[in-house]
Amino acid sequence: LAVARAVEAAAPGLCVGLKWPNDLLVGGRKVCGILCETAERGRVIVGVGLNVRVRPLDLPPEVRARATALEAAAGRPLRVADVADRVVPAVVAAATGAGDRLDEAALAELGRRDVLRGRRVRTEAGVMGAAEGIAPDGGLSVRDGSGVVHTVRAGGVEAIDEVGAP
Repeated sequence: LAVARAVEAAAPGLCVGLKWPNDLLVGGRKVCGILCETAERGRVIVGVGLNVRVRPLDLPPEVRARATALEAAAGRPLRVADVADRVVPAVVAAATGAGDRLDEAALAELGRRDVLRGRRVRTEAGVMGAAEGIAPDGGLSVRDGSGVVHTVRAGGVEAIDEVGAP
């Protein structure tokens, strides 16, 4: 959420969606990937890969349809330093205040940004069903064809139908 908000502040007018577990999308296309690793003594290492300036034609052909850059999405030049000045402090603040469960306000915002909610998905663990949203523990809730809700906490998720904007 922190990176999505920071990107919107750096590029007003963009609407950033979240694709569980770690992608940010604008207009249905990936602009950012986030990786978090726990380290010793309660520390976390956070990596944020944000496409600010890459030109769409510079992307490999197989990636162009599903990825873009902030500049292309915003339709105007953006300074990388300005984007970093928004994103870095937001990540530090979010990591410092992170807990084990999401509060109601965070869950509501995730619900508005969740590009998988209501879509058919397939998890790496083989669960297929409808994504129902982000659970309070940060997992993705998926209702299978039998009506059983599975909370996915690790691995990737693939949308079986088209992933759109939030």
